[in-house]
Amino acid sequence: MSRRSQVWYMDFIMSFFIFSVVIVIFMHFIVNKSEESKVVQDQLLTDARIISNSLMLPGYPLNWDHTNVDRIGITDKNSKFNRTKLLEFQKLTYSEMRKRFDVPHDFMIFFEGDNRKSVPVFGVCSVGHPDMDLSSKRKIAYYTRNIEDAVLDPDSHEVYDDLDEMGITAVDTFCEEGHTKCNGLTAELENDLFDYDLLIVENGDLDLVPSFLSWAEKGLPTLLIGDFTTAGMMGMNVDHTETVGSTDAIMAKELPFLDLTADSMISMNHDYVVLTNNDPNVIVETYATSDEWGTGIMAWTYSDGTIYHFSSADILSPPDFYDQLKLGIYDLANHNCSKLDLSAVDYSNVVKLSRFLVKKNRVINMVILTWD
Repeated sequence: MSRRSQVWYMDFIMSFFIFSVVIVIFMHFIVNKSEESKVVQDQLLTDARIISNSLMLPGYPLNWDHTNVDRIGITDKNSKFNRTKLLEFQKLTYSEMRKRFDVPHDFMIFFEGDNRKSVPVFGVCSVGHPDMDLSSKRKIAYYTRNIEDAVLDPDSHEVYDDLDEMGITAVDTFCEEGHTKCNGLTAELENDLFDYDLLIVENGDLDLVPSFLSWAEKGLPTLLIGDFTTAGMMGMNVDHTETVGSTDAIMAKELPFLDLTADSMISMNHDYVVLTNNDPNVIVETYATSDEWGTGIMAWTYSDGTIYHFSSADILSPPDFYDQLKLGIYDLANHNCSKLDLSAVDYSNVVKLSRFLVKKNRVINMVILTWD
């Protein structure tokens, strides 16, 4: 073998040796990194299981709130959401949540409905890491013909108390005539209607708000309360009967946003409006009826929207009705959630765990994300 061939051979051997060492080091690094990642993912999964197992129980003490909770749980039994406990859970600070769950890693909880779309549960979109909040600030529009005769006056009624602490940034009042309590006239509501997330109408003439139908068609929620003159444009006939004193109605079934159970009693002190459907494309549901006075609470689906009608805002019983209505208003205003965006936080590993819970006979997927 020539000297030149020997030099080339030695160079080849040395290069091959260096290359082999690099490959061994690289593979060792990859294996160690993979093993480390698996260890971290196992730890994250353990945290997710701790959180989900806790949430699937009623918690401790049994009727806990955010001031005295020792163990966080958001169900009653049979995997059913407890509205009060979920809202109390949301009031805890993130550091308090981590302390109660006793987990070292970051986390968030959110909810999915059909097609894995994020949905609110009793108005709650997500709980956990503050940078991963899927909710957004909400605004409510309230409209009445005469603010002086209104029961649910936003300026004074208890149903609006503390809504700002629940993420409702504004409740704007609109009237047909100028008043110091009103933020604007009906024409201004017409122009700004789609800036709001919930429309509450008490004794209002919605013929003066033509955008109402477009609002309903987009699936945006509406509460109609008391006497109104617009049912005809939605395929309804209205028989108006004025009552004196209180009248009782029986709940036929539970409303999606209130805790009035079937066969329970609701007493109203105002007018009953009997609504007859003439449009086969409008689906009508009756929630409360009176043999003497007709429909007390009803809902009808107009295009993609559901419109709820109470024949009176003056509710005498049950005694906690307005507390329920406050939570219902919050629930209706938070009718959608933002999309999940992990770019809001720094992370190396993420674990997702899902558990099924029930909200008013609807199966909801509760998702726990943990990351490091």
